Amino acid sequence: MPNTEVKTLTNIVDKVRKQARNILRAKKINSIKTRLVDLTIKLNKLPRNVKSAEKSVAIAEYKLSKLDEADPDYDRKKEENEENVKACQNDLENVKKAIENQTKETQEKIDKATQGILDWETGESKVNMNELTELADKLLLGEIN
Repeated sequence: MPNTEVKTLTNIVDKVRKQARNILRAKKINSIKTRLVDLTIKLNKLPRNVKSAEKSVAIAEYKLSKLDEADPDYDRKKEENEENVKACQNDLENVKKAIENQTKETQEKIDKATQGILDWETGESKVNMNELTELADKLLLGEIN
C-alpha cells in the first residue's frame, strides 16, 4: 500500500476516533445535565415545605384564638391548643433547618455537576478507551451513522 493511502486511512481513523470521543463526551455531559435539572427541581421544591409548616402554625394559632371561654373544657382545650401551637412552631423551625442543610447539600451537588460538565467540555475528563474503540469501530463499519 502506498504511503499516501496509509496517511489517508490514518486521517480517516483519527477523524472517526475524534467523532467517537465527542459523542461519548456528549453522552456524559447529557447525563450530568439531566442530574443537574433534577437537583434544580429538588432545590426549587424545598420552600413548599416551609409554606406547609407555616400554614400548620397559622391554623393552630387560629384554633387557639377561637376557643370559647364559656366552654366547660376551655382550660384543657386551651392547654392542648397551646401545646399544638408550640409543636407546630418547633416543626417549622426544624423544617427551616433541614431545608437550609438540604439547600447547602444540593447546591454543592449542583456545583460539582457543573464542574463535571466543564471537565468533560474541556477534555479534562477522559473517555473510556474501550468505549471509544468500540464506538469508533462501529462508526468505521457503518453500524452507526
